[in-house]
Amino acid sequence: KLATAAELLLRVLAFSPENQQAQLHLGQVFLGLGRAADAETALASEQVAGAAALAYIEALRAREDVRAAQAGVGLAAELVELSKQRRAVGTAMGLDLTRAQSREADEKLRLLDARTAVTESDLRLKRLLGLPLGDPVEPSEVLLAGATQAVSLDAQLAAAQSARLELAVARARLEAAGLTLSAGRWDNAPKVSINGDVGLSGVLPNHDARTTGSIGAALSVPLFDWRIAARVKESRAARDEAQARFDDLRDEVEADARRAVDRLSEAVERVETSQLSAQLSRRELELARGRFEAGVGDNLELVDAQTSLSRAEDRLAGSLAAYHGARVNLALATGRMRDFTY
Repeated sequence: KLATAAELLLRVLAFSPENQQAQLHLGQVFLGLGRAADAETALASEQVAGAAALAYIEALRAREDVRAAQAGVGLAAELVELSKQRRAVGTAMGLDLTRAQSREADEKLRLLDARTAVTESDLRLKRLLGLPLGDPVEPSEVLLAGATQAVSLDAQLAAAQSARLELAVARARLEAAGLTLSAGRWDNAPKVSINGDVGLSGVLPNHDARTTGSIGAALSVPLFDWRIAARVKESRAARDEAQARFDDLRDEVEADARRAVDRLSEAVERVETSQLSAQLSRRELELARGRFEAGVGDNLELVDAQTSLSRAEDRLAGSLAAYHGARVNLALATGRMRDFTY
């Protein structure tokens, strides 16, 4: 044990600057790979958060469709009663009542489809959140357009280049590949090693035993070790591949940020247009109802106006969901999903 401990101590105390440099590079390689692994874990967490946010927005959109369909069913039922009253006094025909009943049936089917969409969206959300599938989900928010502000493209591009975790992973792997190449080059340097040995020589360790030992130094120069050249060549190829991946990913990150900014701007315009369309459709429905109640014409205009309102409400709900989805995509594209709030 003493001899072994002495030999290990001498090996630790061996002085070789070149060897130390190679070991330092290798230590930095493992440290860089560790940082890359941490960044990959954070990236997976951010991607899951983005998927959960999109699923939550879809759940809100499905509930908005249910509310709109319920309002449509109520409005259609009122139209049926109004058609019955107009027919009783002789200002409407049987066709008006049939048309109103057909519209009511369409709205009821729309409500059933909306409720099915709520069930499906809730299941997706609970699976992403890891919640029991049998537990109910009741979001506290409603699908509304928040305060929109102008988004600076330059600021978003800078944020994406500095905060995207994919770039952090690629950068750490590129640095590790470069250090691996440097460590491989140092293998060609001459190496000095000192070896020592100490022990007891005799028949019995505790009787007439003498302490013996040896010490030596060695210099090795790898002149014909082709394996080192092959490892250096392989490391250089790996470094070049990591550099190419990093460059491609940097361009991809910039493209993602540009697309996200454009889609958010487009989504804001769609929300504004859809809100205006819904307002005009409600006004059209009020005018058509007034004409029918006054006995000016049949309820064809009223049914058409209700159909237009249903479509406008569907477009508005879709535009609001697309707007918040664009906000999530922008947060993912700029690496700030952890700071995202609805």
